[in-house]
Amino acid sequence: IDGEAQLHADVRAAWQRIAPAYAGRPVVVLGRSLGSGLAVRLARDISPALLVLVTPYASLSRVAAEHMPYVPTALLRYPLASDRIIREVRSPVLIFHGDQDAVIGIDHARTLQALAGPASELVQVNGAGHADIHTFAAYRDRLAARLRALGGP
Repeated sequence: IDGEAQLHADVRAAWQRIAPAYAGRPVVVLGRSLGSGLAVRLARDISPALLVLVTPYASLSRVAAEHMPYVPTALLRYPLASDRIIREVRSPVLIFHGDQDAVIGIDHARTLQALAGPASELVQVNGAGHADIHTFAAYRDRLAARLRALGGP
């Protein structure tokens, strides 16, 4: 296995290793930035109680085209097209994105939220960039509320 398929196989192997420890408990899959594409695929396959995406992209091909329009996207080894599979996720989806993110624009999050459907929520974190979103109360408070609703502390 090579490329993107290997990434997904590695995530799946890690999940299979730790899943027995969480049997019968609500599972939350969280993916941030690059990991968001891997989280979407895992959530599609295992249907967690909640999928959380932080600063996600619709696809890495789209991000590459936005930042390097002169490079053919066919050269991209890991397209990680979350926009193609998020419709297949049956779990509620919670998306966080900063309105000052210069790495992955908030339009990516809006695209994913629209594709995920009515069981999804997009939290726009005003003032947050790509690397500091976790420092904002809007992020921490909303995430904590959703986790408590699942029966967490």
